[in-house]
Amino acid sequence: MEKNGMETTERLEQLKLWALKRDGKEADAQYHDLASDRWLQVYRNEALNLMKAGFYNKGSALFESYVEVHYPHELEKLIGKLERSYDSLQRFSPGLLEDGFYNLVLGDIPLLMAGTIVVLLRAKESDFPSIYNNDEDADMRSSPNWLIQQSNNDIWVDMHQTALNNIHYPDKIL
Repeated sequence: MEKNGMETTERLEQLKLWALKRDGKEADAQYHDLASDRWLQVYRNEALNLMKAGFYNKGSALFESYVEVHYPHELEKLIGKLERSYDSLQRFSPGLLEDGFYNLVLGDIPLLMAGTIVVLLRAKESDFPSIYNNDEDADMRSSPNWLIQQSNNDIWVDMHQTALNNIHYPDKIL
């Protein structure tokens, strides 16, 4: 447990350092904006991993400990999203790609790290040029075809977040 009341693990501490480095921040920096808080996503990913591994309360408490400290006014909303994501988790498989409908895979941690939870997205390159053309994001985004060819079978899909992110394509929402 950290001194400020937030729970942590060794892997979580490594991911927090990775996130800061990825964003070009110093090791002692922190996030303060909900929309760009990569630590929130790291905590969320780790919480979902604990929850799906049979430690629901521990995972929920981990995420809640971060949100309570940084975004207490958003606690109920963010916990609700976490629970809906947990209920929607499915192991990644080629069948989830709907015959090529999804053309982008996004993750909050490196895609080949054990326990990564991804979102499938249908996107036009012209709508999201920074996603497609930013090599710094290559560890967190890929084409579904690349992901299918990987040996890592510990990748999970957040179908709730996938549906939210694809709201502009209602006929294809799962």
